[in-house]
Amino acid sequence: MLTGIGLVIASELSTFKNAKFIACLSFGYTCFRVWGEHKPAKEIGDSWFYIQPFLFGTIGGALLFSQIRSSDVGRSFICIIVAQLMRFVAVIISSHSKKYTIKERIFMGLSWIPKSTVPATLAGVVYTEASALGMQYKDYQTFGLQIQTTAILAIIVCEPIGSFLID
Repeated sequence: MLTGIGLVIASELSTFKNAKFIACLSFGYTCFRVWGEHKPAKEIGDSWFYIQPFLFGTIGGALLFSQIRSSDVGRSFICIIVAQLMRFVAVIISSHSKKYTIKERIFMGLSWIPKSTVPATLAGVVYTEASALGMQYKDYQTFGLQIQTTAILAIIVCEPIGSFLID
């Protein structure tokens, strides 16, 4: 865990600020390859319990309600609905096998509904980078805010619905 956090801090101190995303994904994959089926699940779960509020708190804190346009909210909901339907259909199709019943495949499709935290974590990158470059990138700031709004609304909408459907 300290190595993962260290990689993010090292990325922030370097000139390649977006390396933290690559480092986190690579580190997670490396841990999977090293541990395999013998991962320390209890320890990871205990750590996640304490890290989770910081992660979700910073994601929610990044959304500036004063800058959201009502037209963006409507488009965001349409985007979320279309994306969720496409993902549901993709899971149903990709899990087609004699190994799974249709009920199990539908459950797999429904269990993917609340998977929106990673996109929301990465959604602020466009807005942050465009803001750092100045007013000449005002269009990119607008696009970044729209992406961030959509991603955070996806969490607000999809997480409770997905949890309810999984139960």
